[in-house]
Amino acid sequence: MSTDDTFVSALRQVVAGTPTHLVRQPAYLRSALSRRLGELAPQYRSDIHLVCGALDENVPESLAELAPLTTSDLTWQARHLAACRAWTLEAADHAVRTWVAALRLPVHASLPSATGEDDSSFGPEVTGATVLRLYGTDAAL
Repeated sequence: MSTDDTFVSALRQVVAGTPTHLVRQPAYLRSALSRRLGELAPQYRSDIHLVCGALDENVPESLAELAPLTTSDLTWQARHLAACRAWTLEAADHAVRTWVAALRLPVHASLPSATGEDDSSFGPEVTGATVLRLYGTDAAL
């Protein structure tokens, strides 16, 4: 996967030229990007899928709220997106970085972690079974 300037430019134009309430809808974004890209749309099908999935998980809004971003912010966002969507980390990172480029958000190098601090995790793994146990429906398992 490699998003090029053509796709980033199309995403940027769609976001800039669309009312906020519409651009936050993944189905609308998918359609608008396909129209903007025209005959090139099939070539960018996976990119469209990834940015729309990231939009559905509120990634662009989260990135904008965090700006200026650090590389640690991008890593965390990608890991979170990968976990939410059951995507590979590579696909999620691609979606996050595409949104960063389209929104022209500044990214700075991360500050070094404190000794012994592990930023590779964002909490314990929660599965469907965990949620069911928390709500007292353990018998259903």
